[in-house]
Amino acid sequence: MYMKKLSEITRTEVFYTSHLYYGCLNDSESFQTLLIKTLGLSRSVKIVDSGYEICLFRDLAKAGYIDRENKSFEKQTFDNVFVLSDESIVLIEAKANQKFSPSQINNMILAKEKIQSSNDLPWKKVHLLGLCSSKYKPKNTTIKDFDAVITWAEVAACLSDMRSIFERADNIYNDRALCR
Repeated sequence: MYMKKLSEITRTEVFYTSHLYYGCLNDSESFQTLLIKTLGLSRSVKIVDSGYEICLFRDLAKAGYIDRENKSFEKQTFDNVFVLSDESIVLIEAKANQKFSPSQINNMILAKEKIQSSNDLPWKKVHLLGLCSSKYKPKNTTIKDFDAVITWAEVAACLSDMRSIFERADNIYNDRALCR
């Protein structure tokens, strides 16, 4: 019996966000260029740090950079995080087969406000970036609080070593078909 590879059938977003993280470790310049273009940043901006599935506030508090928060706020996970050389940070909310959740976006807004009002953190600007399928056409009211939205198809085009992974992320939106 032939069985497709797990990478050909998974619908788990963390699978795709981890590939974005590792793809950027191998080729940060391509994704950096996409960020610069999409967010309207200076061409001199560089990605200086990144992570995926980051409980940012829990980790910052545990490392002593900020005071402890309530546990639900500390458990907020960011799909991808990119620290930029211009003292800014990009927080990404990624979706593959689903739509953006208004409650998740509201939590991102609160996180942005907390980071920008902190005197203890080095980031003066927080960019909220949505990442979703090119098949998904979110309402303007849904994405109004993002600084920008990019698609998995755009990621596939700039991180060509993992093109098939990101194309899969782009193609599974709202796909309820069996994987046979």
